Amino acid sequence: MGMENPEAPTVDPLADLPPMLTTSEMATFLGVGESLLAKWRHQRKGPPFTKLTDGDGGAVRYLREDLRTYLAERRVPTAVQ
Repeated sequence: MGMENPEAPTVDPLADLPPMLTTSEMATFLGVGESLLAKWRHQRKGPPFTKLTDGDGGAVRYLREDLRTYLAERRVPTAVQ
């Protein structure tokens, strides 16, 4: 009673995302502006991205699995009481 099942399946927050996200979709998911994502890309920070065309102003996409890895690498565990 009141005890959580440690064996209970966890919900995948990325499951409903498409395999490739636009800058707008990524910004919405992360809760940041598209301009911040553009700045991160320029600085080679933030989640990995795929550039679909050569040159400046090309289409950019973010792979869902790259996002999964990016988030996992930044996870900060809390102490168990």
